[in-house]
Amino acid sequence: MKRLLSTLQSAGKTWFAEDAPNWVFACKTSAAGLLALWISFRLDFSQPQWALMTAFIVARKESGLVMTKSFYRILGTTAGCGMSLLLAAWFSQSAELFLLTLALWIGLCVGLAARYRNFQSYGFMLAGYTAAIVGFGAAASPTHAFDIAQSRVSEVVVGILCAGVVAEAFFPIHASTRLIPDAIARFQRFTDFMTHTFSLEMDSGRMQEVQQDFLTDIVASETQRSSSFLESPDARLRDARLRWMNASFMKISSTFHGFIQAMRRFRSQASVDTTTIVTRHYQQLLNCIHGQDQNPNRVAAGLAAYRNNLAQQRAQVEALLLTIDDVTERREVDAALGLYFRVVEELSDYADAVSALSASPAGKPPAIPDFAVHADSWIAILSGLRAVVVLFVLSAFWIATAWPGGNGAAILGAVFCILFGAAPSPVTVVKRVALGFALGQVMAFVCMFVVLPSTDGFESMALGMLPFLIFSAWLIENKRFSTEGSGVFLSFITALAPHNQMSFDIVSFLNDGIGTFIGLGAAGVAFSIMPASASRLRSRLLTRLGQQAGQACLAPLSNGKLRHHFESRTRDLLYQLSTAPANTVANHSGTAGDVIGHAMSILEMGQIVIEMRLALANMSQTTMLKKPMNRLMQTIAALCEHPGDALRVQVVEALHQLDIALDNLITSNDADAARKNQLQLGRYQIRAILRDDDWFRLVRSTRFQSDAVDAIEGVGHAA
Repeated sequence: MKRLLSTLQSAGKTWFAEDAPNWVFACKTSAAGLLALWISFRLDFSQPQWALMTAFIVARKESGLVMTKSFYRILGTTAGCGMSLLLAAWFSQSAELFLLTLALWIGLCVGLAARYRNFQSYGFMLAGYTAAIVGFGAAASPTHAFDIAQSRVSEVVVGILCAGVVAEAFFPIHASTRLIPDAIARFQRFTDFMTHTFSLEMDSGRMQEVQQDFLTDIVASETQRSSSFLESPDARLRDARLRWMNASFMKISSTFHGFIQAMRRFRSQASVDTTTIVTRHYQQLLNCIHGQDQNPNRVAAGLAAYRNNLAQQRAQVEALLLTIDDVTERREVDAALGLYFRVVEELSDYADAVSALSASPAGKPPAIPDFAVHADSWIAILSGLRAVVVLFVLSAFWIATAWPGGNGAAILGAVFCILFGAAPSPVTVVKRVALGFALGQVMAFVCMFVVLPSTDGFESMALGMLPFLIFSAWLIENKRFSTEGSGVFLSFITALAPHNQMSFDIVSFLNDGIGTFIGLGAAGVAFSIMPASASRLRSRLLTRLGQQAGQACLAPLSNGKLRHHFESRTRDLLYQLSTAPANTVANHSGTAGDVIGHAMSILEMGQIVIEMRLALANMSQTTMLKKPMNRLMQTIAALCEHPGDALRVQVVEALHQLDIALDNLITSNDADAARKNQLQLGRYQIRAILRDDDWFRLVRSTRFQSDAVDAIEGVGHAA
């Protein structure tokens, strides 16, 4: 009996933790949809089902996501309606010209949707398929075009308002409440990672896993930040601090990786006594991290105190360096210590950012540029072309056959191409959505021809529809059936099409259902005939990843914004490589570990050259350094983009020319002397990297599997 009670109790806890929130969401969404439908009936809208459907489309568990998605839905709907009015006014007298210009507009919107992310992408989708939905009706009846567009916008706004009010009034969930706990948890994971790495307790495989988590976590954090921006005034006040925190985390994670790699190379060559000059500082840093129970506020205070003593430690280190007779070894120790001190400074900045995030918003954080993402132009063009082709083919079939449901099939075919074009496996998604559509058609048939004829008034109609709506909303939020659920609710609401004066016409119902499946089938055929090749996408992403080092070497510094753009875009590329469809390529050259290592190698080299370029840009005496620096940047960019041993030698030669220029440079002030030291630190790091065959292997292995990895004999020694 006790075992049975324990089992029931455990099952109850699991249900309340996992499934109960889905049922609450389903009830809230259904209530919002029925409220929107009632208001549409009272206002006598021409298509009240759009208010009901909008409430379902923008519904999310988190109220902030509802507001953000609603904002972009209004923008997209308004833009789409505006374009449909223009097209109807210009080309309603010619079906061919109207279809051509509408197809071009849809193609443009789909392409832009593929280039943007999150709800910005959704806004462009709306602008495309709203123009299709409203445009056909407006072109068929130009004198009522404005009324059609106005009705569409009004219905959407009503659905949005109802969804927002219900989401915030009943059991609200705010995504912004997770921002600070997630940030603190990531800070603690990173400090744990530093501790294990300093103590050499983490193997290379586990280190790569942790690094991938940190690299991709940035993208998720940026998505969460942008999604919760409209949720509350507090979220908007903290937005600048979230940007600062993410930017500082990217900097410290790249610098720390570079330091660990530099120490790995340094340990393999230096003596134990020389290595100790650097490693004896570790414990002081670890005391600052773990001596305060990893509380960000206390860690930030401890690191600030430690950072203030760095000048004194630098003086002590300089005295120790004089005891090293070998000039090359002395410079390598100096470079390793310089990297360590940079780790301390950037870790202190990161702790300050996390601490400021958890404090009451006061003061002004540093200005941080927008997170830079990579959007593949090939995917954008293919997505737009696919939607255009489907619209043309189905429209031609409609015009040739004069089929009454042909315009609906053409619209839905284009809409499905827009909605599912960004899916990792669109053909699979279309198949699953088709199952949902079939179930939705059955549910709509039962509701329309069995349940609703027995109802009288809105109250009984709402009660008749309620079980079907709740089930549809539950499917949407259920992770296992969410794809099918989207098809169920779209099909059910579209086929049911509730109006003040219902028409129970089974012939029209079947005709519209056939048009729906023809449009869905056309989209599936288009995805099969014009697939977005995962192998080609992966190859393009890897090429762009290799080009990031070239951007770090040659792109404008943009007043110091280059490093942030470089860091964020590189992480975004890795995120795309580690998610579908790019990571689904079978038997592709390079393992997942190679891709992570490749990205980390690019980050390591990129942050070195950017710091060198910033140091040179801020020096007052640059005449004799510009030419060798430009030559070095050009050769490094070429090496990272097209790895080869000949280019490796050219980088060594360019480094030698920079060495001569730096040795002959006489600084006139302390600031220039510090920047000269930074340039020297960078050249030692690059030289150490060139001697590292593991780095060279990672840079070339993911793209050139067939190439031999062995270095030309003598290149490592020359470096």
